[in-house]
Amino acid sequence: MKKKILIYEYFTGGGLINEDLNSELFPEAIKMLNYLVNEYKKSENFDIKYFVDIRFKGNDKDSISIKHHDELYDNNILKKFDLILPILPEIDSKLLMYAKYLKSNDHTAILSDIKTIEITSDKYMFYHFCKEKNIPVIETYLSNEIYKIKSNLIVEKDRFGAGCSHVKIISKGSSITSSSYIYQPYIDGDHYSLCVFFYNDRYKLLTVNKQMINVDKQKQVHLCKLIVNQKNHNQFSLHEVIDCINNALPGLYGYVGIDLIISNGRFILTEINPRLTTSFTGISESVGVNIADYEYLTSKVLYNSRKFHLYL
Repeated sequence: MKKKILIYEYFTGGGLINEDLNSELFPEAIKMLNYLVNEYKKSENFDIKYFVDIRFKGNDKDSISIKHHDELYDNNILKKFDLILPILPEIDSKLLMYAKYLKSNDHTAILSDIKTIEITSDKYMFYHFCKEKNIPVIETYLSNEIYKIKSNLIVEKDRFGAGCSHVKIISKGSSITSSSYIYQPYIDGDHYSLCVFFYNDRYKLLTVNKQMINVDKQKQVHLCKLIVNQKNHNQFSLHEVIDCINNALPGLYGYVGIDLIISNGRFILTEINPRLTTSFTGISESVGVNIADYEYLTSKVLYNSRKFHLYL
């Protein structure tokens, strides 16, 4: 019997219903939504519906038009589905708040647990968590701790950010005007994103993707290209890092993006996105895996063992 699944992608699905559709992340959101919808429609295991901002034109019979923000929290709609796949940014704790709402109303989500989302959404908290668990992670400081950074070039980021919402290279001596940022040493190396599916205390590394980074004249960092399923000669070390993450964060579940830097042969974790990211687009073409069907096969293990604690 097919499972009914609802996708809520924040930028295209009504999260910006009271705002202009001009976010820098909007093109990536459209790409991700289109990819997911196509994957789930090809699957014989799911019936799919998805939220769509009324201003985001489309005549797809599988879309649910959102005119008001409250409709995203309408339990009369949500309870019709077996599974909900939320894809919200960590900005302003949006993912965390929606996850809490789903949990409080007993909706089953393809998502990590609340505590895991809280840890990974806050880059400063995440750094200290990884240090405590002996996970190799990039040093991360608040504005009043910049003196601890040894390099002259530092990276300024949103503390609660998503993608390249605000990632900027500045000099250590620059005046700091916002307490909402965190600061990290600039590290010269290769940037990678890992697409991983976590389930039942296990995981499956789907692809290793190389990120091609561009720095504009204002020193703002942008992701200009993603090479999906880039072969890496040190796959064993990658699995060692993921093993550490899996052991430290047993509440990880579903589609997870892991960003890291490889510098002088060292793997340095930068962040974990406890949700689907644009890095997942193109997986089916690269490795022949429909991520919708993969979710179905692994979730059967969960349903049979009744380990619902990994869901919200």
